[in-house]
Amino acid sequence: MLRSPDKSQSNPDIAGSIEIVGNVTQRKRKQPESEFAEAIRTLSQEINKKLDDWRGELECAISKITDSVTIIKADLATVTQVTSDIKTDLDSLRCEYTGLDNKVCSLDAKHNGLVKDVETLGNSVQYTMDEQDDLKKKMELIRSVNTETITDMIGGLEAKIDSLEQQARQCNLEICNVPELRNENLITLMENICTKIQFKLCAKDILAIHRVPHAHTENKKPKNIIVKLSSRILRDNLLSAYRLGKGLDTNQLQLTGSPNPIYLHEHLTLKKKLLFRQCKDAAVKNNFKYVWVKHATILVREIDSEPAIAIRSEKDISKIKPKMAKFKPGTDHV
Repeated sequence: MLRSPDKSQSNPDIAGSIEIVGNVTQRKRKQPESEFAEAIRTLSQEINKKLDDWRGELECAISKITDSVTIIKADLATVTQVTSDIKTDLDSLRCEYTGLDNKVCSLDAKHNGLVKDVETLGNSVQYTMDEQDDLKKKMELIRSVNTETITDMIGGLEAKIDSLEQQARQCNLEICNVPELRNENLITLMENICTKIQFKLCAKDILAIHRVPHAHTENKKPKNIIVKLSSRILRDNLLSAYRLGKGLDTNQLQLTGSPNPIYLHEHLTLKKKLLFRQCKDAAVKNNFKYVWVKHATILVREIDSEPAIAIRSEKDISKIKPKMAKFKPGTDHV
């Protein structure tokens, strides 16, 4: 870069501009203005060029800064979006945490309830075990009791129940082997029977009358007729009249079909009926002549001259023996 002429070196004084060469005095010649202008112009061009270079460099730097700012803005936008996504995720996580916390509270409540249920179950199991221990003790106590004693007790209870059932039937009469007819009138039938055996019976003395099914369904015989009379004495007198009449059959009652015997007897319980059948079998086997029932007691007699033997249980069936073997101490006679 050219320096501008130093004005301090110019000397307008003519004397100062005289240069002595040897012994000859000479005056300096003044430079033309065109050179000065040219120098200024050259300087100006150089300055402008330098300014243009600076301007270009500045514009390039500003462009780079602008690009950097744009990039930074884009990065900021990305960061903002990421921050927004993070915030959304955080909100979602917060909601999930709240739901999870509620579930944990619910699970904790259920756990507490389950603990209580387990405790209750444990108490129940303990109670059951205690009950089982008591039951075992009772079973051992029962086993320690004599089996024969228990059998006797059960037999006594069954006998008592059977006696009560039989007592409830003490006014009842059972009629067997009467053919069944459609729309039959059992009261009229009962009146006809009483007429044939010459026994006076009023309709008001018949408290109830009906047929009952057999204990065994395979029994094809007519259903038996049960008659409940007003008193036991009336029932016994009717049976006595039947026995004095030496039997009764369907022809006497003018019932259709072949003649069949009709039987009248006391209304026994099922247990006594089975016992009566066993007594009849034993009587046939041992040649006993009579087997009958009186006041709900089964009686057997070997011959007319012998006393009657009361049979009250299956053990008593052993009393039905021939004459030489049956007379022993303790035999129950009637």
